Amino acid sequence: MGSSPYAHIAYGYNLGGKEGGWKLAGAAEYGTFDFDWTEGGYAFEQDATDRLIVAAGFTEARDEGKPDWYRRRREVEKGLGVEIQRSGHHEYPGWMLVATGSHKRVEWADAMVLDLFGMEQAPHEWFERCTAAVEALGITPIQDGPRWLVFPSYG
Repeated sequence: MGSSPYAHIAYGYNLGGKEGGWKLAGAAEYGTFDFDWTEGGYAFEQDATDRLIVAAGFTEARDEGKPDWYRRRREVEKGLGVEIQRSGHHEYPGWMLVATGSHKRVEWADAMVLDLFGMEQAPHEWFERCTAAVEALGITPIQDGPRWLVFPSYG
């Protein structure tokens, strides 16, 4: 039993990754990047999400003993309007920052029908959410604004 490949399409930014090189302004010659809030490897998804949640105003520490901490934190996370998606293989991930609601995936033996006209009419709020998220993360993708991305992953 192994992993199956998936094809994904989503609206957002290709951030790159530690193994294949970060696609961020300020990345070094071989694509390395010094974050001040993550080491950038496997923990990137959680670290980026945590940083976005704090930027959205949820700063409570888990050990403050407040009731319903997880539920309230999850509500803030759902309201971010963006999510971090892994691309590639789990041992060598790349990362996409995508607008919530834009992400679709298809299994390796299936197909996805695309409405190219509808894709041209992507909601402006997706652009705004992605732009605000990269600002909150303190990064500048080298990609010229959020775009439709097609990327693989193994699930």
